[in-house]
Order: sequence, then structure tokens, then C-alpha cells
Amino acid sequence: MLFRVFLWTTLGPRLSFAFLRSRPFSVRKSAMTTSQNMAYEVEEKFQLSEASKVESRLKELGFVPKKQAEFVDWYFDTEKNELSLQDCWLRFRGTSNVDGDWELKKAHGESTSTTVYEEIAGEEAISATKTILVERGCNIGEQRADDDNNFEAPPLPNFASDLPLRAFCRLETKRSSWQLDKEWSTQTHAGLSVDLDVTNTGYSVGEVEMVVDDKDKIKDANKRVQLLIAELTKGSAPCEGPATGKLEQFLMIHRPNHYEDCLEAGVIKRR
Repeated sequence: MLFRVFLWTTLGPRLSFAFLRSRPFSVRKSAMTTSQNMAYEVEEKFQLSEASKVESRLKELGFVPKKQAEFVDWYFDTEKNELSLQDCWLRFRGTSNVDGDWELKKAHGESTSTTVYEEIAGEEAISATKTILVERGCNIGEQRADDDNNFEAPPLPNFASDLPLRAFCRLETKRSSWQLDKEWSTQTHAGLSVDLDVTNTGYSVGEVEMVVDDKDKIKDANKRVQLLIAELTKGSAPCEGPATGKLEQFLMIHRPNHYEDCLEAGVIKRR
């Protein structure tokens, strides 16, 4: 069984990345630096072929809609994709191209059986990106290639205007979040939450998540996550392997050369 562990290095609320690599499930490790209290997010995606049926099933199981959200993700890289080919992903998430936050997901290679990521937010994300590019021998300050897309990307912060970055992906997401009704008599799925995402590209994916405070609880949490997914997808057409993430799906369709490069680099696993 392969895990993903995410080490948080910044204060503030947890943020979810559109996971690129397919894994049976993901584990994100969060550390609030003021108290060193750990939280482990166990999550797994599932194909969302018929959202209305899944929503009906959620209601039958005692879940209620918690909130609706719309946001846009812009992903950035150099012309040679020097970030993503190292499994590093720089993103701006917001409601517009000026109202949002920068985030960097940076892979570490500590273990052959565990994919470890460090997630950095805010200006620190840009600073860390600059460090990565300098270490790669990137020519900081060189002329950036024009974005070969038809959307307006967020501007880089002034202190990072010399970075040769361009936006290669823009994804709009409509998210419906669900949680178990506290008044529900059966608490089989207590502690689990569900997100249903639909993008502007027409791709839909669901995700079930549970947060635990002890590594020893991860295995049981994963079983509960998988049990709920099985109930939500009962009667749906079976799919082989884990669901494809939103970003991977985008690359497959809209950036096939970039996608193939990621396959060759081992960043994306061949299906």
C-alpha cells in the first residue's frame, strides 16, 4: 500500500491540492508550529460520473451540504517545465487572478514507499520556487516566454518578477462539501467529509476525507473512507484504479507533451 504524507510548514487552515499522481489513498500530515499538534488527513478520490445520484445517496446516509464554493487554480512553470518534472507544483488559488493565495507543493524523496510533500503558502511559496530554480541552474531574469493560452494569469509578486514562470493551466472548480448531520441516529460515517468537484473542463471527481490525530488510526480511517466510497458508488460503472486528479486530467487532454514528459520523469505513473 502506498501512502502520501504532506508536511505543512505554515500556519493557517489546511488547503487541498488537486493531487496529480494516482494513489489508492492519500495521507497528509499537518503540523501547527505553535503547539506541534499533529493531524493526519486520510483521503481518497473517486470517479464522479453522476453527481445527482451521489448527492441523493449522501442524503440517505445522513449527510447534509455544508457549503458551496467556486474557485480558480492557475498552475505555473518554466517553459521547460523544470518545476513539475521535479514533482514541484506552484499554484495560485483564488476567486480571481488578483484575489487568492500562492501555494507550492514540493516533493521529497525520503522513502521508496512513501511520497512526501512539503506544502508552502504565501510569499514563502514564491521564495522557495526561486530557490528551486536557482539550484536547477535556471537563468533568473531571462525573458519569459509568452503564455500559449487564452486566459489571463495572476501577476507574479514584484519581488519575483524576474522568475521565468508562465501559467500553463487554469481550472475553475465548483465544489459541494458535505458532512454528517450531528442529529443523525447512525454515526457509522462520523468524522468523514465529502467534496464533490466539477471543473470548467467538464471533469468531475469526488473525494472522501477523514482527519485523525494519531498515526495508529490511519489504517482504520482508510477502511472507513473506502467503505463510504463503496456505498456512494454502488451501482455505478466500475473503474480501474484510483480516480484521476483534476490536474492530471487537464494535462492528458490539453497538454499532452507536458503529460508525456511527466510520465517519462516518473512524476505521473502510467496506467
